[in-house]
Amino acid sequence: MSSSPSPLQNSISFLFFLILYIPFNIFFMVVAAVLFSLINRLLHLHFPIWILAVAAALLVFVIRSTFISTSSDDPTLYYIMTLVINLLVVSLMVTLTGISNLIFSSGPSIAFSFEKPQLITTIIYVTVTGFFAMQPLISDAKGYIDDSKNEKKLRDLKELIDTNNIEAFTEANDSNVELWKVKLIDEQQSLLEYLVAQDKVDMVNLLTKRHKELFTYTFSWDIKSLAMIQMLIENGMNPDQVIQELTVYNKTELVKIVVEKYHPKFTSSVSYITTNILHFNNDKLLDYLIENGLAKDLAQSNETLYWLGEKKDTTAIYHLIKKGFAIDTADNRLIYRAIYNNNLPFLKFLFTYPFNVNAFSDEYTNLENAITGNHKEIFDFLLTQDPDVKTLHSTKLNGETNALLIAERYKQTEMLEKLKRYAAKN
Repeated sequence: MSSSPSPLQNSISFLFFLILYIPFNIFFMVVAAVLFSLINRLLHLHFPIWILAVAAALLVFVIRSTFISTSSDDPTLYYIMTLVINLLVVSLMVTLTGISNLIFSSGPSIAFSFEKPQLITTIIYVTVTGFFAMQPLISDAKGYIDDSKNEKKLRDLKELIDTNNIEAFTEANDSNVELWKVKLIDEQQSLLEYLVAQDKVDMVNLLTKRHKELFTYTFSWDIKSLAMIQMLIENGMNPDQVIQELTVYNKTELVKIVVEKYHPKFTSSVSYITTNILHFNNDKLLDYLIENGLAKDLAQSNETLYWLGEKKDTTAIYHLIKKGFAIDTADNRLIYRAIYNNNLPFLKFLFTYPFNVNAFSDEYTNLENAITGNHKEIFDFLLTQDPDVKTLHSTKLNGETNALLIAERYKQTEMLEKLKRYAAKN
C-alpha cells in the first residue's frame, strides 16, 4: 500500500521547488526583457522601457502559467507567486537605473508614437501571448472531446454487452488487448468483474482465454453459475481459487458442486477460504470442507492459524483447531505471535503441543523475545518450560548473546535475577 506524503515531506518538496522556481522565473524575465529591448532598438520602435518590462512580465507569466496548469494539482499558489515575482522584477527594471541600463541599452531619447511598425509589433506580440494563453483551453477542449468519444465507446460497449452481441464484443476484444480493465460508465468494477457478476460466460471466456495471468490478479469474482465455474476452470483457474471466490459471497451450494466435481486439493487459498467462511459463521460449510480435505495440508493449515494469530483472533484459532486444523510445531511463528501480543493464555495453550521453547524468531529465542518485549508474565511462564539460557548464539544487533546477556543489555533487572537463579540450578 502506498502512503501519501507527510506534511513535512510536502513542505520540503515545496521549498526545493521554490529554490529552483524563483531563479528560473527571474531568468526568463530578464531574457524576455533583453530580447524585447533588442527588437525595440533594431526595428527603431522606441517603446518606453516600462512597456517593454511589462510586456516581458506578461509573456513570461502566460508561458509559465501554461506549464503550471498542466503540472500542478493546485496551481493557484504558483499563479500568485509568478505574478508577484514578475511585478517585483518589473519594478526593479523600471526604477533602478543600473538594472534598467544593463537590460535596456540606452539610446537617443526619442518621443514614442504609435504608428504602423508599432501596431504590427503589438499584433505579433498579442498573437504570441494569446497562443500560449489559449493552450490550457485548447488542452481542456481536446480532453473534453476525447472524453466524449470515450464515453460513446463505453456506451456502445455497454449496449453490446446488454444485447449479448458476442460478435461485436469479439471485435472489441481483438482491437483492445486490455479490454478487461476498462470500466463502464457509473461502474467501479473492471469490465471483467462486471461481466462475471452479470454471468456473461461467453464474454468472460473471450477475456480470460488469452489472458490466463488475470487469474493471479486481485479481482472480485462474483461467480453466479456452474457454467461460469466450468469455463473459468477450463481456462486455467485453480478450483481452490474458485472456492475462495465463492466463499467471499457465501455461495454454499456452488462450493459443494465444485468440491464434488473437481475434487480440489486445497494446497492454496486455505486461509482465504477459511476466513471467508468464518466471516459468515457458516459452520456447516466449514465442516463440509474439512471433511473434504480443507485442513489436510499441514503448511496451509498452519498458515491459516498464523494469519488469524496476526489478527489476534485466538477465538477463531481455538475453533479451527477443535474442528481439525493441525498445528505445525516445527513452525515457531504462532509462539512468536503469542509472545508479541503478550497473550499468556494462548501461549499456554500452544505449549500443550510439543513446541521447542528454544526455537528462534527474528534471531532470538522465545525467552529472549519475552525479555526484549518486557512481557514479565510470559517470561515467567517460559522459564518453567526448561529453556536454555546459557548457550551463546549470534545476532546482528547484539553479537554473541544469550538470555542472560539480553536481560542485562535491556536493563531487565528483575528478569536477570530470576535468570541467574535459574542458571545456577540448571
